[in-house]
Amino acid sequence: MRFVDVTESSGIRFKHDNGARGAKWLPETMGGGVALFDADSDGDDDVLLLDGGALDGPASGLSKFYRNDGGCRFTDVTRGSGFDVPMCAMGVATADIDADGDVDVFVTRVGGYTLFRNDGALRFVDSTRESGLDGSALPDAKGPKTLPFPTSAAFLDADRDGRPDLFVAHYVRWSKETDVWATLDGKTKSYAIPDQYQGESCRLWRNLGGGRFEDVTIASGIRNDESKALGVCVLDANGDGASDIFVANDKWANFLFLNDGRGRFRDAALEWNVAYGPDGRARAGMGIDVGCLDDRGLPAVAIGNFSNEPVSLFELVRPGGDVFINRADPCGVAALTHKPLTFGLLFADVDLDGFEDLLLANGHIEPTIGDVHKDLAWKQPAQWLRNLGNRKFVDASGGPDSALAVPRVGRGLAASDFDGDGDVDFVLVDNGGAAVVIRCDIPAGRGLSVRLEATPDRRFDPLGARVVVEHADGFRQTRTVRSGSSYLSASSRTLHFGIGGRSPVSKVTVDWPSPVNAARTYERPFPATLILRP
Repeated sequence: MRFVDVTESSGIRFKHDNGARGAKWLPETMGGGVALFDADSDGDDDVLLLDGGALDGPASGLSKFYRNDGGCRFTDVTRGSGFDVPMCAMGVATADIDADGDVDVFVTRVGGYTLFRNDGALRFVDSTRESGLDGSALPDAKGPKTLPFPTSAAFLDADRDGRPDLFVAHYVRWSKETDVWATLDGKTKSYAIPDQYQGESCRLWRNLGGGRFEDVTIASGIRNDESKALGVCVLDANGDGASDIFVANDKWANFLFLNDGRGRFRDAALEWNVAYGPDGRARAGMGIDVGCLDDRGLPAVAIGNFSNEPVSLFELVRPGGDVFINRADPCGVAALTHKPLTFGLLFADVDLDGFEDLLLANGHIEPTIGDVHKDLAWKQPAQWLRNLGNRKFVDASGGPDSALAVPRVGRGLAASDFDGDGDVDFVLVDNGGAAVVIRCDIPAGRGLSVRLEATPDRRFDPLGARVVVEHADGFRQTRTVRSGSSYLSASSRTLHFGIGGRSPVSKVTVDWPSPVNAARTYERPFPATLILRP
């Protein structure tokens, strides 16, 4: 198992500009999102890398858009794509918002939102104004007038009407005028922590159809002005078929918004035991993802936290249950992640053995942290925590020749099978540094890729579809088509299942969401890439 840096041969040339010019403003250290999505509907994933740029003066960040030419090779098609506009971009989410059969792109930025409608032929149009997506603060929000500070985002069908709604995580009330002076050594300015700022409510936008949205933040029960959200993932926590929302907050209690099935939510994080760490304190949550630790199909949620706060690993105790247990300690995750500061975070079956592993993008927020805390570093290696299948994880990141071993200021992290060999590859964004394409090389590895598509006469985005791959010996793997997860990033919608040396796959079952609302079972034979329609 090898992780190989193929950035040079891939054709991707991107250096993230975080806007750092010496002022040490809060957003500088936060950015670096990436989206991997099939922009031209040709079956492979293209790459959008988001840039930041200077915060003092006109927007200067220039994102990059790359077409996938196959074989892990890309061509820069930014010019004329619609993405060639300056903005201080942060995060990204993708979905077919208007049911026209292609993938649209939503970008969060310091100061608001931008919605790019896919018009085909790798051309995107800024449709923010006509969409109704207004990223400004809620009318009666607490605190001084500041710039909106949205971070991660996710599409989900909150009200089960077949249209992708939009959840946007917001961080804190910040502006250049309200920037807090903080210090580590008592002499020089350092990047402030969120405790020193007023929170900003997350937002929920209902899809009205035709590319239009309305703000339902208050009516849905989502509003909480203490929110300091950086990561969001979508899951069905209680097994009722409705999409719930798990939010990782920075130095504030996490949220678990349970959906009543009609798009109204209540925060059940405290009663479900996911609001705080084991010590009863709020952790500095960054990236987040949901997966399964074994073949029982129970959702497990991992959250990347600050240095000296290990990764959280919550698992539901039983199907449809009402409490999670933090298994980070007994699974070995806590001991392996105590020192790093983890932003990007993904569940993925990296070694194709049937069990979902954890991939972590690490890096501190303060360049001078090593001067004050000798055991910490600003740039940190990424990590692959391999799931052994016995509820234990080990650090299998590899030696000094591994692409994960290079210290970086890791932020955005997303996965896709770029070269079509059945395993997952990754793009990792270095805040203020180069984006890196990491190819996984697995000798004799075997995987099954499942891509869900709508039919030409009934187009919809299959968000929330649950796919179960069952082997002849009864071993089961469960994945869900989701938007969001990781940090500021969007991974491929193709689902990957490792089959390794296991017994053959006997059947694949898909629980199709609205408007289908039915389960379908697909029998053998199964090619390496399986395209399923309802």
